[in-house]
Amino acid sequence: IWNDEMIRLLPETSEIELKSGRRVHFQQCCLAMGAAPVLIGNGQRNIIGLRDDVSVDHFQSAWEASSSIMVVGNGGIALELMSAWVMELKAAEKESSSSSSSSQTQGGRRKKKCIYWVIRENHIGNTFFDPSAAAFLIPELESYVKIRRSCHVVELKEKEKEKDEEKKDNEGTFTKKAGNRMMMEVTLSDGEVLLVDYVVSATGVHPRTFSCPTAMLGPTGGIEVDAMGRSRSFSCIFAAGDCADANALARCMPLGGSGNRGSLWFPLRTWGQGKTMGEQCARCMLDTPDEALTYSIFAHVTEFFEWKVVLLGLFDGRQPLHWDETIAPWSVRVLVSIVDGEYYVRVTLHEGRVVGAVLIGETDLEDTMENLILSGLDVSALGDDLLNPDFDLSDYFD
Repeated sequence: IWNDEMIRLLPETSEIELKSGRRVHFQQCCLAMGAAPVLIGNGQRNIIGLRDDVSVDHFQSAWEASSSIMVVGNGGIALELMSAWVMELKAAEKESSSSSSSSQTQGGRRKKKCIYWVIRENHIGNTFFDPSAAAFLIPELESYVKIRRSCHVVELKEKEKEKDEEKKDNEGTFTKKAGNRMMMEVTLSDGEVLLVDYVVSATGVHPRTFSCPTAMLGPTGGIEVDAMGRSRSFSCIFAAGDCADANALARCMPLGGSGNRGSLWFPLRTWGQGKTMGEQCARCMLDTPDEALTYSIFAHVTEFFEWKVVLLGLFDGRQPLHWDETIAPWSVRVLVSIVDGEYYVRVTLHEGRVVGAVLIGETDLEDTMENLILSGLDVSALGDDLLNPDFDLSDYFD
């Protein structure tokens, strides 16, 4: 194990050049360098990007010390942050309401947080959800977060502001002590100007492939790989995780017509996908690929605002058209079933066959939808009854 940094990859000679000046020869090389956050601003100290343990520790300190904070971005990291914050604030409210006034005085005063969320789109969680799914989750959010929709940051400036710090003396009396603190003045595209302690930049990531030849890289800046995780340019190079670009893999397996369903998988830089790609790379480098690790269906299970969320296949109705331009728009249909406060179900069908699903809440439909997607069973005869809670799909299978 070398504690060093790769500054250049030389696949033609099967070598890597390290920062220390050492050159290392290899027969096979697996790259798992991850990705770096794309930060807004010009390196101001009150702008935080989340990607590793160090940045998370910095963010945690900032969160605890701040009274106002802004998140910019609408992807998975932003949604995870908002979910965690709302759960923490709800727990704090519950704890505060159940405690006595004396215990509150002894335990100190909890700072009230002012949280802003700036998104370019008109609905939250654009990476995972359409407007109807986002609307299902909004009631859990709007009581705690001030959302600024359809806008973006146009200017960030550091601004020094006088602050009042509350201190408790030896007699238990609170006194105020003046001081200065650096804040961020944020100007939005709609003209609004906000003053916050910290800005969290959650505007995406860029693969850490600056040391790799451009011939290896795909449109997203990642290393183009095949189903084995092998570079499409150099057979001795493998790549896994966020530094890999598997978009070409998804595009070469189109849905096609009913006789050629192809792949219902696509890359989305999740932890689960990175783990699976890493396992496959390791096995292929040892010439023992796992045939079970196929890219037949996208599957992601997570939790937002204490709601269980399951994403299967081409869960976004736009994806079939995106990956295969030969698909006619009229052949794609979307069914939605919503019971406020209980569950949300969204199913995407192509030519009468289920190709994707979004399940929020305890729907008990995970296995059913996965089986329908993988089997390619034509369910067009069911029509809207596919999501009818009074209709037993198991009878239909029998």
